[in-house]
Amino acid sequence: MSKDFEPIDFVYIAAEIIEKIKNNETINAQDKEEGFLRTAISRAYYCVFLTAREKMRRELQKIPKDENVHQAVNQWLGKKNGKKAYDKFFNLRKMRNNADYDLPPNFRADVKVAEMALGLARQLLRAVV
Repeated sequence: MSKDFEPIDFVYIAAEIIEKIKNNETINAQDKEEGFLRTAISRAYYCVFLTAREKMRRELQKIPKDENVHQAVNQWLGKKNGKKAYDKFFNLRKMRNNADYDLPPNFRADVKVAEMALGLARQLLRAVV
């Protein structure tokens, strides 16, 4: 990585993704590697969260409509799939919070962290689906 991540990098990444898709071109992550990795961590979390939330909604017919929904989903996952699933989702959420809210030097996204988040997401999806 050539420079520290800055929040503005997400705008550049969003613009590049949109432009590349519109033009059917390959996306180049060079100089934006950490922003892409942060995005990967966040998307891995939201894939599990949204999938579990919708399954929970179908099962319980009612879920919180505020920020407490994340904790409610975590508790529901724990009840349905045990403490390991609860812990995995908790850790994935913590990784997502770091990726979304913490800047260097407090948090630096790297391939290892992103792969760990993706691995947790895949394990949790198997439990949810």
